[in-house]
Amino acid sequence: GSNPKYKLGNQLKACFEMAGDSKSVIAIHQMPNQCQFIASRLKSRYSCVEAIELDELYDYASRIEESHGYDRALAVLDFAGTCMTAVKSKLGTIRQALVEKRMPKVKTHMPQLKALLDICEEDSLAPVIPALYTLIQVPDAHLYRRELLREMERAIGAVLSCDSANLPDAAWLVRNRTRRLGRLLSRCTVGTTLLIKGLEFDHAIVLDADNYNACNLYVALTRGSKSL
Repeated sequence: GSNPKYKLGNQLKACFEMAGDSKSVIAIHQMPNQCQFIASRLKSRYSCVEAIELDELYDYASRIEESHGYDRALAVLDFAGTCMTAVKSKLGTIRQALVEKRMPKVKTHMPQLKALLDICEEDSLAPVIPALYTLIQVPDAHLYRRELLREMERAIGAVLSCDSANLPDAAWLVRNRTRRLGRLLSRCTVGTTLLIKGLEFDHAIVLDADNYNACNLYVALTRGSKSL
């Protein structure tokens, strides 16, 4: 059981088995990067709980706002790659062409290419949301950071509706609203004890439990109302 691959295999198996239930599930790990890694292996069935201070949202909001043409398309593609699997690997040729500021020469992933070129050709943020939805359709792509994607969509919507002057400001306003009103969690979620403290789920799966201290273990063990 000490073999890392064996341990990961058991963790993923437990998560997949519990996801078949119609009730809410929380899979708990101590490390945020491990939460993302595990969620990325669960074929879109689970999504990560994000920190309220969501640095990737602010960083990509600034990058998208400040760039244009190929650079903006590249920023959107890279943002998508932080939210879902397969985008980085399957669209690598397109990404390299955008880096070199030239027209990609590919015969596959044409819907995604068209959506990215639409971003290049328009100064407005309007083509960004359709491009993100098209990138989700990449074969074998699994979306595991729904909250991050959803907040970016809301921020872009705020700019397009003139509720905010620019995307970084909109991202801050959107996240502040989430802080005040609470987040909408996916039915199956992966998160740290820090981010789920005070929340209740039907089922809880405690991953790597032998590395928790007493306080965090107590939080983890008391999140599931029906099973642990």
